Amino acid sequence: MTKLSKGARRVYDALIAYKLENDGQTPTHGELAIATDYAIGTVRYYLYALERADLITLAGPRFILVHGARWIPPETAKLCRDCPALINALNLDP
Repeated sequence: MTKLSKGARRVYDALIAYKLENDGQTPTHGELAIATDYAIGTVRYYLYALERADLITLAGPRFILVHGARWIPPETAKLCRDCPALINALNLDP
């Protein structure tokens, strides 16, 4: 992964955590500000830095694509934990 500043890493980690906890939805800049204890302007600065580092794409006010991420429906995710064949079929890392 690209070397990130501590601030950019903190915003990236908060973004990933939010998406994992909220079925892939994107947080608002305000939600990221609360999660990181940064001002909204600082969150935006780091989001632009993450985009320049080619880790995310800012596709809209509440639509951030995380490069390399894949959403798996909850029903499938339950199966993935128990079925190595499904993990291989979906090209997932165990």
